[in-house]
Amino acid sequence: MVSEENLRALSRGSSSYIVAKPYKRGFEVVMEVLFRHRVLAELEAKLAVLARGPGGHLKHTCQLLASWRYRSHLRKLKSGVLRINRRTV
Repeated sequence: MVSEENLRALSRGSSSYIVAKPYKRGFEVVMEVLFRHRVLAELEAKLAVLARGPGGHLKHTCQLLASWRYRSHLRKLKSGVLRINRRTV
């Protein structure tokens, strides 16, 4: 088992042990996938609002690109329009 006490003991010593953690369990993987889908749904809704608005450079566009939650899922076209980057999904 991986316990905090064991990890501290191994990190204190200068031994040659490698600290390893178990693979993610099925429940954790399911939660990650659900979280990703929720983030993408939110992002699609935000991009739909941007598409209905006036053209040009908007403050909201910059906020989306700066957001740690959304920036990895976005790509900016040469025209300045934001799209979801399906390669990172």
